[in-house]
Amino acid sequence: MDDKVAVPIRRVVKKAWEALRKYLLKTVIHLERRNASKWERRITSFVVEVLTPQTPIIKKVETVEEVDWDDLPDDVRSAWMKSEQQFHDMDVTAIRDQQLETLEMTN
Repeated sequence: MDDKVAVPIRRVVKKAWEALRKYLLKTVIHLERRNASKWERRITSFVVEVLTPQTPIIKKVETVEEVDWDDLPDDVRSAWMKSEQQFHDMDVTAIRDQQLETLEMTN
């Protein structure tokens, strides 16, 4: 991709993430093995809910669902096959922060 196109796109993505991070404090994904073929995926987010500028409220939002072995991320399956690890945690916000921090912004 041409830098004349890529750099502006990267800047827009970074700006959008920064805007989202004002309200998204943290998102963590916890994967836990339930049996040979099923895992549980628990996504926990802490968000700022702004009713008025003077009264922001921090809200915990949690989603739990069953996931098939084949639908797990490759790194989770690999870790389990190596050590039979029963769970795997990912701090999505930290991962995205790091990815965006290392984006090249040269023109």
